Amino acid sequence: MKLDTLKNSFGDLYTQLLDQKCCEIIVNCKEEIYYEASGKIHRFEGNTDEVSEMLKAMAGLAEIKITEETTNLRFNIGNIAISASTPKVSRKGFCFNLIKAISPRIMNLTQLEQWDAIRSEGADILRKALKEENKSILVSGGVGAGAYTLVEALMDEIPKNYRVVTIEQNPMMPTNNPLASNLVCSTGSRSELSKLVEAASTMRGDYVVISELFGKEAFQFTELLREGHDGIAHVKGSNVFDALKRLEDKILIHPEASYSDAKYAISEAFDLVVYQERLNTGERKITTIAELELVDGEIRLNVIYRD
Repeated sequence: MKLDTLKNSFGDLYTQLLDQKCCEIIVNCKEEIYYEASGKIHRFEGNTDEVSEMLKAMAGLAEIKITEETTNLRFNIGNIAISASTPKVSRKGFCFNLIKAISPRIMNLTQLEQWDAIRSEGADILRKALKEENKSILVSGGVGAGAYTLVEALMDEIPKNYRVVTIEQNPMMPTNNPLASNLVCSTGSRSELSKLVEAASTMRGDYVVISELFGKEAFQFTELLREGHDGIAHVKGSNVFDALKRLEDKILIHPEASYSDAKYAISEAFDLVVYQERLNTGERKITTIAELELVDGEIRLNVIYRD
């Protein structure tokens, strides 16, 4: 993908677009541009073209046309995911978020230990679950908690002789597994995830990893695990119980699912739930690891690690 065609519209911001340390660019309007690099948010000081021109240039690379009726857009440019809004819905005019997958970085649990995101006993529980016990794991956390990074770290612990199939809305999860197949929504729209889960079911993966569950694909993914695949999935939640309730609600979107079936399916599909949160200090911590079991029709959690 030729990003150099964005030079004119991005101006001085083009440097951040290419910088491997920069993982996200936030453009609220021309006067309010920020970027995240090395874990910190910085205000951009420099010159760019109008935000509309930057967005049109990116959309052109993705072969997407912006019309007077366009309100919101989601699309990918290689390993870059763009989410944008137009003046029809944005009070400040054209705006966008740009998130980059920093592909040279492969995250693992050792790195999370070094960052004090998890103690060694918690990391050992997760390593054993993936390397020795082939357990399926549900990851949860709020916005900005680092759950995607945790999914990457868990994925790196899967034995390298296992076939892994990843499913992503945007290409954000690098893997160094030589047997991995990576499925990505072609337009960046989460509506495609259902078809990708269906495709993954035929690919004979030992582990199937989905970056996040949003809707009816939650039912399909849990059924995939119940059929014999092992897996890792991510669902947002404010705590462990909220994550499980949200997963139930997403499963119930599917017309074939019932309330009792949802609880049973979750308890059968997932062995562990892992919760990560962002503290007031900005630190990201894995605070809970729990085993799941169904007792009298309700999911019971047996907490085996807490921070």
